[in-house]
Amino acid sequence: MNLILYQRESNLGENLEDFLNAYYNRNMSCLASDLLQEGFSAGEIVEAVRRAMSMARSAGISVRKHFRLVYTTLNGVIVRDCKMTRHGYALVLLNGPTGNSAVATFQARLIRHFLKNKEQVH
Repeated sequence: MNLILYQRESNLGENLEDFLNAYYNRNMSCLASDLLQEGFSAGEIVEAVRRAMSMARSAGISVRKHFRLVYTTLNGVIVRDCKMTRHGYALVLLNGPTGNSAVATFQARLIRHFLKNKEQVH
């Protein structure tokens, strides 16, 4: 799969901007298009990524550190994609379609983990 990075201009110096992009990029090992293999449709991926990014902003989580718009090739076609950290990928799964088994399994595991840790604290 070929990967073409997409980035916006900012007010930081170009060298610092390049450094920050490289630094954040090193932890981004997931692609949103990988969710096609989990039974997501393209529209469901777009909506889940949009909601995950909105959720991150609301929670004070840096979107820039966890999500990056890229272009990839999929079946010989260039498509807009999103490169993510594992944290970003988890946020997308959390915001995925509830009828998807990968989403339901992830959400159930998250709840079990939360409840187990909550019991240990009390």
